[in-house]
Amino acid sequence: TELADSLSDAISDIAARTGSAAAVAFNSTILETGSVAYLARFNSGDWSGELLAYDIDPLTGDLATAPDWNSGDELDAQAPGTRTILTYNGSQGIPFQWSSLTTAQQDDLKTNSAGGVDSAAVAIARLDYLRGDRSNEGTGYGFRTRAGVLGDLVPSNPVYVGEPQLNYPDAAPFPDASGEKYSEFKAAQQNRDGVVYVGSNDGMLHGFDDATGQEVLAYIPNNLFSSNSAEGLHYLTDPGYNHRYYSDLSPSVSDVFIKTTPTSSAAWHTILISGERAGGRGLFALDITDPSSFSETGSAPDDIVLWEFTDADDADLGFSFSKPTMTLTNAVDGSGNHRWAAIVGNGYNPSTGIAKLMILFLDGGIDGVWSNSADYAVTDYIEISTEAGSPSDVNGLSSPALVDLDGNGTTDRVYAGDLQGNLWAFDLCNEDSNGDCQSNGWDVAYSLGTTPTPLFIAKDGTGSAANVQPITVKPVVIKHPTEADAANGSNAPNTLVFFGTGQYLVESDRTSTDQQTFYGVWDEGTDSLERDKLVEQTFQTGYPSDVRVPTSNDVPYSATGSSKRYGWFIDLPTSGERVVANPKIRGVHVFFNTLIPETTACTYGGYGWLHGVNQANGGTPEDPLFDYNNDGQVNSDDLVSNGSSDAAPAAMRFDQGLPTESNFLGSYQYTASSDGSVEKQTIDIETGGQTGRLSWQELFAE
Repeated sequence: TELADSLSDAISDIAARTGSAAAVAFNSTILETGSVAYLARFNSGDWSGELLAYDIDPLTGDLATAPDWNSGDELDAQAPGTRTILTYNGSQGIPFQWSSLTTAQQDDLKTNSAGGVDSAAVAIARLDYLRGDRSNEGTGYGFRTRAGVLGDLVPSNPVYVGEPQLNYPDAAPFPDASGEKYSEFKAAQQNRDGVVYVGSNDGMLHGFDDATGQEVLAYIPNNLFSSNSAEGLHYLTDPGYNHRYYSDLSPSVSDVFIKTTPTSSAAWHTILISGERAGGRGLFALDITDPSSFSETGSAPDDIVLWEFTDADDADLGFSFSKPTMTLTNAVDGSGNHRWAAIVGNGYNPSTGIAKLMILFLDGGIDGVWSNSADYAVTDYIEISTEAGSPSDVNGLSSPALVDLDGNGTTDRVYAGDLQGNLWAFDLCNEDSNGDCQSNGWDVAYSLGTTPTPLFIAKDGTGSAANVQPITVKPVVIKHPTEADAANGSNAPNTLVFFGTGQYLVESDRTSTDQQTFYGVWDEGTDSLERDKLVEQTFQTGYPSDVRVPTSNDVPYSATGSSKRYGWFIDLPTSGERVVANPKIRGVHVFFNTLIPETTACTYGGYGWLHGVNQANGGTPEDPLFDYNNDGQVNSDDLVSNGSSDAAPAAMRFDQGLPTESNFLGSYQYTASSDGSVEKQTIDIETGGQTGRLSWQELFAE
C-alpha cells in the first residue's frame, strides 16, 4: 500500500507542475515608481492558467513577494453574464451568445464526446460553461471539471497596452493634416485605461484590467470552431479532454492610421493582431483603441473585430507560429497615402510546404474578403515565395524582423528564417534609378536567375545538406557597428543580423541532440553564405563551470578576396542545447538564451544559459556585464579567472528550469522560467543596459 501510494504521489507530481513558457511583460519602458511586471503561468495537471501582476521596487528592481492580483482568481469570481466575449461570423464581429452564432458554430457546441449531436439545450450549457458557468462540471451534463475558468497560458507572452507610447512624426509619410496627426491622437489617449492581453488555450484571447486583473474583453477566433472529434470548443467541455492548443500566439499591438470599415475615413487606431500558433492556421485583428467601449451590445462587436485571415483565405498559411509586426509600407493607395500592413511569416506546415512572407494590409480584410493582386494600391495582401519547401519536404517561415533602412518610417527590408536553415532577406523597397522605393515589385532580395537565394544557410559543422539547422526565432537587426556605409553603396544594406538555431515544437524535439549555433551575419550584398565565410568563437576552458567565456577572434570585415569574413558564430557546446527564444539588443551586446531540455523519462524541465556577447565579433564583453557574484553591482569583482587571466563572463548558467525570452527594465534582466518563477539579473547599464528602441523592431513588452 505504501509503495502504491508513493508511486501515485510521484506520478501526480510529475503530471501537475506550475510553470511558465512566456516572457515577463512590463507596464513601462523605464524602471520607476508604479512599474509592474506581468507573469503568465500554467498548471500541467489541470491545464488551468493565471496571469499575475507584481509591483517592482524602483530602487532594487525586485518583484514583490505577493502579486497585486491573479487574473485566474478574478475570472473565477466574475459572473459569466458580465463578461464581454466576442467572435467572428465570417464577415463581422458578433457576441459569443447562442442566438448570434452561425449554424456551424452552433453545430460545434452541439457535438458530444462520442461524436454525436446533442440538443440545443446541451449546446447552450456548453456555451455557458465556456463563459464561466461551472454548474455542469462533473454533474448535470457531466462536463469536464476545471480547477479554474482561465485556461493555461502556454506560451503566449502577455502584452501591456496603456496610453500610446510611439513617436511617429507629424510629417510625411505619416499623416500631417490637422486632426490626423499622431501627436493629437496621443494627447487624446493619454488617460486610456491599461489592459494586459494574453492568449490562452481555453480558446480565447483575454484582456485584463491592469489595475484589478478583471477581464474586460475576450475573443474566440472563428476558425477554432469545429465539429471534429477532439477539436473545436466542444472538446474543452469533454471529461476525456487531453491538452491541445487553441489561441496561444503572443499578441502584437501598434498604433496605425487606417480605415476600419469599407466606408469610414482613415484615422488613428490601436490595433491588436494575434493568432493560434499551434492551435490552428489563422490570424485575427481587433481594434482595442478604447477599452471603455468594449461590449457585446450594439455595434461594438463589429467595431472591435476587424478581420480574420486563415488557410481558407490562402492555403499557404500554416500553423501561425510566426508573430506579425505592423508597419507603414512603401505601398501607396490611390490617394497617395502609404499603406499599413501586418508582415508575418506563413508559419509551419502550410499545405504547399513552401516558406513564404505574407504582407496583410490592415484595411484589406475589413469587408470579409481577401483578394490577392499585383496592384499594391488595392490588393488586400501580398505573398512573397522563397520557393523553399514542398508538400513532401515541408518548410515554413518564422517570425520576421523589419528594417527601415532610410529612416523615413517605412519598412524597406525584412529578415526571417525557416525550418530548413535558410535566413532570407526580402526587399520591400525595389529602389528605382533615383534611389526611391517603389510601390510594386517587392521580392526576395537575392536570386540566382529567377530562383530566390537566401542570405545565409545555417548548417552544423559537418556541412552536410542533411544537417541544416532550423531557425524558429525572430532575428534582431542593427546597422553594422564597426563598418561604415560605403559612399558608392557597395556594402548596402550594411546590417548585422543575429539569430540562433534549433526548434522545440514537437515531442521528438525534446530528445534532439543536433548541433545548434548562434550567428551574427553581415548583410552587405553577398548571398548564399555559409559558416565557412564566418569567424568561429569557442568557449574557453578553465573558468568556473557556471559561466562561459568565449574567444574574441577578430572578424576581418574589411579584408579583400578570400580573407574577407561576413560575421561570426558560436556552436552551443552542450548536447541538446538550442536557441528558441528571441534574442535582444542592449547597448553594444546581443543577448540570447539557450535551453537544454531534460530527456530522461518521467522527468520534466531542464536548464539553460543566459548569454550576452559583443555584437561585432561574438566575443566576450570588454568589461563585466553580469553581476556574477550577486552583490547587486557590476564591477571588477565580477571577473572570473582561469588561473592565468581574468575575463568578463559572457554567459551565466540558468538552473531554475528552462529560461524563456528575457526582457529588460533599467539595468535588470528578467527571465521567466519553466518552474513558474522570475529570475532577475543585474547587468551593466553602461555596456549592456541601454534603454529605448535600439533596433528597428517595435517591442511592446519591454
